[in-house]
Formats: sequence, structure tokens, C-alpha cells
Amino acid sequence: LGPGREGAAIVAGLALLYAPRPQTGLAGPPAEWSFPAELHIEPLPLKPDEVEWLTRDGAESANRFQFEWQGLSGSAILITSRTWRAHHRPERCFEVYGLRLEDSRTVLMEPGFPARAVSLGDGAGRRVFSALYWFQSAAALTDDYGARLWADLSPQRQTWVLVSILFDDAPAADAPAVRGLALALRSAVAERLEGVTP
Repeated sequence: LGPGREGAAIVAGLALLYAPRPQTGLAGPPAEWSFPAELHIEPLPLKPDEVEWLTRDGAESANRFQFEWQGLSGSAILITSRTWRAHHRPERCFEVYGLRLEDSRTVLMEPGFPARAVSLGDGAGRRVFSALYWFQSAAALTDDYGARLWADLSPQRQTWVLVSILFDDAPAADAPAVRGLALALRSAVAERLEGVTP
């Protein structure tokens, strides 16, 4: 092979390895979720720059809302996507909004249901918040962002949902109301993903 053919072969090889970002986006109507009646929600519409960011990164839907549940309150976002690019490590997002990461650890909501419990400060030592998140597909559930990334190496990508909850105060991750909320949201996501083509 001459230099020209060698270069063409390299370019052809790279073209085979390249996986373009899916052309999805948030153009469709908001996803419908089936939440228990006890979970009171108020939609928190995304800002135009947030929609643009999520669309660019391949989100199929993103739903943010305020909630009240068994004496707890806060906000949550559910981001549905077939690509890891639309999902992020929520700790970084909390820091962007001015909160300081104090602690991040895995907790079991129940066997086979790991979630990431995050403690956050306001940066001035005056207030502490807590958060909880996980990534969920029809076949798997993890609190490990690295595992979510690796899932995209599969030849057939699955639809995943990032569930991220920020509480208005700092309930313990093992508090019954926190566990109940996590189980309710996990069930809603499982129902939504049921029948979704992998």
C-alpha cells in the first residue's frame, strides 16, 4: 500500500469506529409518568438553555418537578436517553448551582436497588441538603456513573432514565419516607420503560 491508500484505510477504520450522537431531542410532548396519588408534584419547566443543552446531548425527554411526599419536599428531574451523553454525574450539577459536595456514598434502598446518597452544603456552612440519584434501564439499575457509561458499549443501546432528587433539607438516606419515595419513583420508571424497545 502506498501512503495514499494507507491514509484512506485509516480514515475508513476511524469512520467505522465513530458513533454519531443520536438525533433525538426534546421535540415531542413531555413524557407521561404514572406516579402514586400520594406524591404531589408541581412541574418546574426547564429553561431554554437547559433544553438546548439536553437536546444537544441526546435526551429524549426531561421532566423536572417540585414534590411533596410524606413530610418531605424538594425537586426531582427524570432524564430519559439512549446515550450517556444526556446523563451526567449529578454531583457536578449540584456544584454548578452553588452547592458544595460534602459526602457521596452508595446506599441500598432494598436488595438490588443501589442509590447514591449525596450530602451538600450551601458553601457558607449555614445549611445542609441531601440528594439521591440512580440510573435505571428496563434490565439494570445502578448508582455508578461509570457503569452507565459502559452500558453504551453494547451494540444495542438501551433506554436509560437518570432519576435525581434534591431534598429541601437533609433527611437521612435510610429514613422510611426517603426509601418509600425512591421505591415509588423506581416503580414509575420501570412502568414507563416496560415495553420500550432496547
